[in-house]
Amino acid sequence: GGSMLVLLDALEKIKWSDTQLGELFGGLGEEAEAATKAHAAMVDRVEAAAAMALTRLPNKLKSHGVTNGIHAAPTGVSAVAPSTSAALYAIQVVEMREMYKDASSHIQRIERKRQKLGEYVAELLESAAAHVTASVARCKDERVGRIYGAVNMHVLVAAAKGRLDGELAQADVDELVKLEREHRTSLLQRIWEPPLQHLSHVHIPSSLVGSGTGIRKSRDNRHQVKDAFSGFNNELDKILVAKVGWKVQDDELRGEMVEEHTSWVLRVYEAFYRNYASLPFSRHPDKYVRFTPDGIRGIIQDQLFRGD
Repeated sequence: GGSMLVLLDALEKIKWSDTQLGELFGGLGEEAEAATKAHAAMVDRVEAAAAMALTRLPNKLKSHGVTNGIHAAPTGVSAVAPSTSAALYAIQVVEMREMYKDASSHIQRIERKRQKLGEYVAELLESAAAHVTASVARCKDERVGRIYGAVNMHVLVAAAKGRLDGELAQADVDELVKLEREHRTSLLQRIWEPPLQHLSHVHIPSSLVGSGTGIRKSRDNRHQVKDAFSGFNNELDKILVAKVGWKVQDDELRGEMVEEHTSWVLRVYEAFYRNYASLPFSRHPDKYVRFTPDGIRGIIQDQLFRGD
């Protein structure tokens, strides 16, 4: 007689619920439907084999002297519930294993294809990022180059994040985010270091800061404050001329960059304004103190990166 094997455990292992199928095949995209159908076909064939084995079981057992309590499966049975019998004659257990192996291989092939696609996409993004960086280096005006770099890296980051759940790893996205941040930080420094450096050249003893008498009596201190405000104003005027053509079309990106630049500038200008704007360093302070912190904020938010 043939071997007596237990198929019920096998059926329990491969008859997954919709939730389990979703967890297994959900990440396969367009391949999910094909994988699900292949799995369903495998289950049907195993159940059919089990039903066939059950119809033959009485004769098999009878030939071995076992006759009590065994009944042939009813006509039309296509599935065997775990409570039906403890043992089934596994005439196609080898075929079942081969089918399961084929399904597993199919899934593995899909995973390998997805991995290869991920590697290809990562290479494309890396190449595009390198092209952006090279283009920035060729720009005569570094500020224009950095704007170009920030805008294009932002596009690449968005593209990478859109593939994060599929082909790309988090490390690929993080590298692009880092490059975008480098371009945006370099742009901040390149635009605003010229005006802000004038504010850092004032060296007045802290005991005199806020002291009208101390500033009034020191010609050197008065000139330091005058030169600082004048230098800042002149460099800001140059920025307002050069900004024509500095255009960021993406409203969300422009908003982020405007906030970055506003915070960067006001962090220094507000402190300087608070310490020196109200001191009697000149008979005509309006000539030097042309901008309040709110005025600077308005200029950056209303004019920067609009292209006009």
